[in-house]
Amino acid sequence: MKLTKQKLKEIIKEELLKEYMDLSNPIKEARKLMDDFSDDLDYHAGGSTEGDSVEYESKPSLYRKRYESLTKWQKTFDKVLKKALNDYKKAWK
Repeated sequence: MKLTKQKLKEIIKEELLKEYMDLSNPIKEARKLMDDFSDDLDYHAGGSTEGDSVEYESKPSLYRKRYESLTKWQKTFDKVLKKALNDYKKAWK
């Protein structure tokens, strides 16, 4: 079977359409990773998040240490998310 120019154009167009539909896959995977990360945050929490928890009544230094560590982590995390969002925006240009 000999390929005509028209048939070849149709095949190329069909393949391109398949590739275009796949653009949503990385976005879906990123959303899934964020959901998994959220679940991991809950799973790996090492104590109460409530400031008035019984856990901290006898150990105020533990509360202070955790608060400082979590605040530092949150700032780092914010920078990572902002960079990821900027990379995402660049991908659409």
